[in-house]
Amino acid sequence: MCGISGFNWKNEKILTNMLDSINHRGPDDRGTYITENISLGHNRLSIIDLSKKGKNPIWNEDKTVCIIFNGEIYNYKKLTKKLKEKGHRFSTNTDTECILHGYEEYGEEILKKLNGMFAFAIYNKTKNSLFLARDRLGMKPLYYYYKDDKFIFASEIKAILQHNIKRIPNNYAITEYLTFQNILDDKTFFEGIKILLPGHHIICENETVKIEKYWEPEFNYKKRTYDETIDEFKKIFQESVKRHMVSDVPVGTYLSGGFDSGSVTTIASKYNKNPINTFTCKFDIKGEYDETPAAKKVAQQINAKNYEVEVTKKDFLKNIKKMIYHMDEPKVGIPVISQYHLSKLVSKHVKVVLTGHAGDELFAGYPVFQAKLYKKQMRNPLNWPKIIFKILNDKKRLNILYYLFLPAIYPEISSGIAIIFPEREKKKLLTTEFLNKTKNYNPKKRIFEIFKNKSELNDIEKLQYIYLKTYLPSLFIAEDKMGMAHSIEARMPMCDTELIEFANSIPIQQKLKNNKLKSVIKDSMRGIIPDIIYNQEKRGFPTPLGPWLEQGLDTYFKEILLDERALKREIYKKKYIEKLLKKSDFWNANKLWCLLNIELWYREYIDKNE
Repeated sequence: MCGISGFNWKNEKILTNMLDSINHRGPDDRGTYITENISLGHNRLSIIDLSKKGKNPIWNEDKTVCIIFNGEIYNYKKLTKKLKEKGHRFSTNTDTECILHGYEEYGEEILKKLNGMFAFAIYNKTKNSLFLARDRLGMKPLYYYYKDDKFIFASEIKAILQHNIKRIPNNYAITEYLTFQNILDDKTFFEGIKILLPGHHIICENETVKIEKYWEPEFNYKKRTYDETIDEFKKIFQESVKRHMVSDVPVGTYLSGGFDSGSVTTIASKYNKNPINTFTCKFDIKGEYDETPAAKKVAQQINAKNYEVEVTKKDFLKNIKKMIYHMDEPKVGIPVISQYHLSKLVSKHVKVVLTGHAGDELFAGYPVFQAKLYKKQMRNPLNWPKIIFKILNDKKRLNILYYLFLPAIYPEISSGIAIIFPEREKKKLLTTEFLNKTKNYNPKKRIFEIFKNKSELNDIEKLQYIYLKTYLPSLFIAEDKMGMAHSIEARMPMCDTELIEFANSIPIQQKLKNNKLKSVIKDSMRGIIPDIIYNQEKRGFPTPLGPWLEQGLDTYFKEILLDERALKREIYKKKYIEKLLKKSDFWNANKLWCLLNIELWYREYIDKNE
């Protein structure tokens, strides 16, 4: 895990500024390569091959091609062996070098052979060309800016901002964020700065920049019995966790008390020589926000050394501006609060931590998946009584009914992604001035664009597709940046290439066996992880922003959102904010979170530079 930066001309001072701005991504070492046509920089967080040989850029044998790399390649030993058999000579024991020689051997096709999380840039001196790529699901970020033949790239936006780029807010990104608490394409909050989409690569050569897609989720269902699916999952999952444990520094795990982190932690403990370090976040608000009982039970069962951090509203106030700074732009929901504080705790003990991310997205862990399946089954009127009975007896029935019937009122909900401000509410929230700037842009259209040329997918496949293409990458951005803010590397065993392909080969009827969310993982781990996890309700990173607002945090929100500086931006109407501040339920807390993020982003990245 590192930070990369570069641009297609010579300027040592700017490159140094870029590297300084993201030094937190790799404080262990720094490397540069600067000539008339290129400036490349790398901040290193040493994880594999801790020697000086692992310093980037790393060159090929004749010094004509080099690479700067951020991420981990989990099948690098196998790839290295094959490349050595083909005559390539390696000078390091890093996973970085296998990408470099793999690119020499296979060209762009090397991307399809890599099992890992990555963002890298390869420079070819002979061609004076750059080849940049990002992994399939976007676990590692990569941003770029291209104007007047100048191409700039970096792991974080703040590095690109070290150039003399006019900081103009992207109003289309703002309205999209208010809708989905996310941005669904390559836009960022900064006009002109884009993010390379997951599964894409860039070729910068002969004063042209070409972007191509090299990977798409495909749903090729394999005929197996449910028992065969369970057996295959166990095998692939254990192999994935084992691969993700490869490191020359200590490895720990996040332990939230849910199925995914509990499963990853339990399997990881089998491959750790000593009791594994686990890390849990708790809050000063108990009840539904307390996941520690299940986390402690898992830690106790595997004899782990469990560390906890308690987060309070005072911690929120102390660190919210730091979170905004490290995120670069508003991107995700309230759970980023716990991610920030948990990463800080981890950094005191280990450099590498495994997470349970992607279990819900790949194996149908959200009520919306049930709603889509029920909707399909309800096409037969004879099924209605049976389905209604099942829904009413489900603990998550309100969430299911939300996605089943509300799209009739709010069409944008039909995509399956949670909506923060529906269109009709957004028109009450936003000022006429702001709506005119976006020409009444409707983010709902982005959903249709994403599904363009995807007519072969059914409604459930479209739901899985959009979660993998939009929602999951935004979670990875938060995980990456909150972890890198404290110089730690987060790895996601659920996102192993083999496991992704396996998950996409399982029909929804098995993923929701007996209408049970995430049934494959649950049935595979039964008897392996404690029963307490099976007996509790699904929570999903609960953060008590609502209760904190009731306990006085609303004063801070009022001070920020109703401040004259914020109102002068003419984004939202004062009366509507006052109305939102009178309630602190789950949805209002999310709405206020979005608005706070936008205003604090303006203060951090726009106002300071005017």
